[in-house]
Amino acid sequence: MARHRDQSLRQTPGTEWAELATANQAFNQNSTEIQIAEIHTASPEDVDTVVQTAKYFLKHNSWKHISGTHQGMLMARLADLIDVALNEDLSETVSTICYYSGWADETFGQAKSTTSTKFAYTLRQPIVAWRLGPALECRNTVVIKAAEQTLLTIFFPPGVANLLNGYGRIAGATLVQHPLVDKAAFAGSTAIASQILKMASVGLKNITFKAGGKYPLLVFSDSDLEQVAKWSNYGIMIFVPKDTFPGLQVTKDQYDRVLSYIDIGKSDGATLLCGGKAQRGKGLFIQPTVFAYLFGPAVSISSFKTEYEAIRSQSGMGNFMTRAHFRASGLRLATGVFAGPG
Repeated sequence: MARHRDQSLRQTPGTEWAELATANQAFNQNSTEIQIAEIHTASPEDVDTVVQTAKYFLKHNSWKHISGTHQGMLMARLADLIDVALNEDLSETVSTICYYSGWADETFGQAKSTTSTKFAYTLRQPIVAWRLGPALECRNTVVIKAAEQTLLTIFFPPGVANLLNGYGRIAGATLVQHPLVDKAAFAGSTAIASQILKMASVGLKNITFKAGGKYPLLVFSDSDLEQVAKWSNYGIMIFVPKDTFPGLQVTKDQYDRVLSYIDIGKSDGATLLCGGKAQRGKGLFIQPTVFAYLFGPAVSISSFKTEYEAIRSQSGMGNFMTRAHFRASGLRLATGVFAGPG
């Protein structure tokens, strides 16, 4: 069993690997349910130490006055290190970091002339692959709060790219509210994004979200069902092969949560069309299930009789960046649906 150590940085030039102050631990399990690592999770004090260090090196000569050419070489080195541990999910990460490494000696924070009556002002601001690339390219320092289940190692100059494992309600909340953090970026659920927005509002921080969940899709009797099938699967087709084998749940907690929601659906009288059980054998696998709304391999299917009923039902489901409907004449329906927060 490997023992993972988080990177704890000092407020002086240089870095060191050290155990975090907290004794809390998170455990990763693979498909064989074997414990493969122990991870110390970051406390608020640990977060403060790393943020203070990142702020120190933001203004330190070793990073502030580094040449664009050298900076680009370091980012290219980061891409090479990712490439060494490459799997099918990381190819775009490598290309993204490589892309921004090429911009390292081309960004100067200057006004760009366009026409005689207009000008474009390039402002360098902090903005993990597509966020890390532009943030480093613009010579910011970064603190990444990974999920508590994540194992992380990285190579980069002292104090510039700082990695922490920890629970969102502790390490994440401390990071978002820290007065020295100028910008935060988050990818996850809409509910957590809402909490982060509230916490960050005190300091008027700049926030970037990639949030969402399952979105509603309305299917009418005059729909082209082949097109419906193609589009309904589009949201889960990013890294999914052509076969029908789903992956495992990332943690035992998520595995138990998904099964509990399936049990709630059964007890509430919902019709189970398929799945609904844990897959036999080792591993945190759950059969593909149709009926309950949850973050797992399950979808919800409900019926409606009129166009008005369809619009009303999907309008009460919360904020989604996308909503879809299928019918022969859909322009009128499109004016009645709403997508996006607000």
